[in-house]
Amino acid sequence: MNFSGPVIHGLKNGRKLGFPTANIQTEAAIEAGVYVGKAKFQNQIYNCIVFVGKSETFNIKKSTYEVHFLHDFNGLEFYNEKVEVDLLVKTRNNKKFDSLDDLKATLEQDKQEAFTFFSQNSKTIQNE
Repeated sequence: MNFSGPVIHGLKNGRKLGFPTANIQTEAAIEAGVYVGKAKFQNQIYNCIVFVGKSETFNIKKSTYEVHFLHDFNGLEFYNEKVEVDLLVKTRNNKKFDSLDDLKATLEQDKQEAFTFFSQNSKTIQNE
């Protein structure tokens, strides 16, 4: 599964939690959930975690496509830049969290699972 589109402004909730995301404007129809993926940006491919769906924790009713790069861009802003995303595996369903601390802990777990996935599958998912 894949999608692409320009980076648009979001609510910056991820950034406030220490997990900045690139919000992608797309017409894709992908099942809600959290995924491990690869994102192409400025002709480079980066490992990422992707959230697809409605953020119930923040009471957001519209589906969003949010990419958290597993790379430190040092605050680089790339609004309006095109990002192409390939989803490799779904790691969990979306859920509403009771607190921001619970959400942050789960995001950290998602990140660790992504690092594990990439380290265990590095030979089979080279930068394609």
